[in-house]
Amino acid sequence: MTDNSLKSIVDRIERLEAQQKVALADKRRIYTEAGAAGFNVKALRKIIAQRREKDWAQIAADMHDYQFRLGMAVNDVAQGSTLRQAAERHGVSKSAVHRGVPREENSQEGQPAETPFQMAEAEPASPITNSTADKGGFLPRSPG
Repeated sequence: MTDNSLKSIVDRIERLEAQQKVALADKRRIYTEAGAAGFNVKALRKIIAQRREKDWAQIAADMHDYQFRLGMAVNDVAQGSTLRQAAERHGVSKSAVHRGVPREENSQEGQPAETPFQMAEAEPASPITNSTADKGGFLPRSPG
């Protein structure tokens, strides 16, 4: 590879990056205009992303299915099941269930916050203790 071809490649990439920067600024300006006109910019961004996907109908159907299943898994956790048990029962990942369990800053450490899925007569799960950690469990990190 010659020095001239290397310089040509670098110049072309830099030119494309400059064009991309201008295009991103134009896009930001259009979203700002849309927001000023009263449109929901987050909804517009989601629509643009959906239209970019070739099989968006299938993705939307899968997302709806996953959200439904995740809601059921979150309800199981609220009723006292472990994250692992709820994930296995509903065919979703444990981390997805964990992300779906709402938390509040003032909730007891290691316990989910009240959720709309919890029933009034549900018993809260027992807190994690040091004896749990001694048996191979883990203690959640303290916030901070």
